[in-house]
Amino acid sequence: MAFPSVFAGSGIWLIILIAIVAMAVYYLLSRHPAYAFAVIPYVLILACFAMHLLETRRQGKHPHRRT
Repeated sequence: MAFPSVFAGSGIWLIILIAIVAMAVYYLLSRHPAYAFAVIPYVLILACFAMHLLETRRQGKHPHRRT
C-alpha cells in the first residue's frame, strides 16, 4: 500500500529543512563552540565507517573486464 507523501511536490520543504539546519549550526557554533568541536572526532569516525559500508556494498556489482 502506498501512502501519499506530504513532502512530495515542491522543493519548499527542502529549503525549509536546509534553513532550519543552517540556523541550528549557527546557534551551536556561536553560542556553544566547545560542544560543537568536541563532537568532531566522533563525526569523523562515523564518516569513515559509513564510507566503508557504502564502498563495500558496491563491490561485485560490476562486470570485470580483462584488458
